[in-house]
Amino acid sequence: MSEIKETLNDDSLLNRKEAAAFCKCSEREISRYVDRGLKKIVFGPRNVRYRLRDLKKFIARHLKTAMA
Repeated sequence: MSEIKETLNDDSLLNRKEAAAFCKCSEREISRYVDRGLKKIVFGPRNVRYRLRDLKKFIARHLKTAMA
């Protein structure tokens, strides 16, 4: 079986686990990032997604300055 690799663009929607892997943090921290201004897209009670473009902007604004 060949694995299908999805190419990500800025409009890709990531779930919490994928967003945590992208940010190199734990899944619990993603909910803290939402409190700090990260936008989320809600499709249902257990179906929350995060847009890759918003993750990149959040990392550039908040996390890079904290690490520097």
